[in-house]
Amino acid sequence: MRLSEVQKKFKNMFVRIKYRLSQKAWKDASLIAHGPNQSSLEDSDSPYAWQWFFREIGVKLLVSKSVYHLFDRNRQFGKKHECGGLLFVYNNHRDGVVLCLATPPNSKDKSTRYSLDFNHERCRIETKEANEKNLRLVGYWHTHPEDIPDLSSQD
Repeated sequence: MRLSEVQKKFKNMFVRIKYRLSQKAWKDASLIAHGPNQSSLEDSDSPYAWQWFFREIGVKLLVSKSVYHLFDRNRQFGKKHECGGLLFVYNNHRDGVVLCLATPPNSKDKSTRYSLDFNHERCRIETKEANEKNLRLVGYWHTHPEDIPDLSSQD
């Protein structure tokens, strides 16, 4: 399985995660099933919060609870500025592709309520450090100032 094929499928999954992050009732929102290929694991003893199975490419994506908690802690309410970080997977896990690392917001990033520009040096350093741990960059996460986020042209 080529990582680039998996990356293409993640885009739709990340849209779902962004929608969930916008919900006021996080716990309830995290239990919403988005079809038969997704399930919540957050209340189980599993180290994963969610899992998706992409039948068309035969890949299971597991989202770690640490990523879930980082997203939960950084929801954008009120007049807060956008924030975000990088997303990394481990793609050689016996259970599937594991979204195991979401880097936290960084004070070197430039943001407003409606925009976010990542600091390139911090992204380079975080990517290098993650690659040394055999993790691969698959994308970026960031907040939106809306209850139900609309994807921008850059998203």
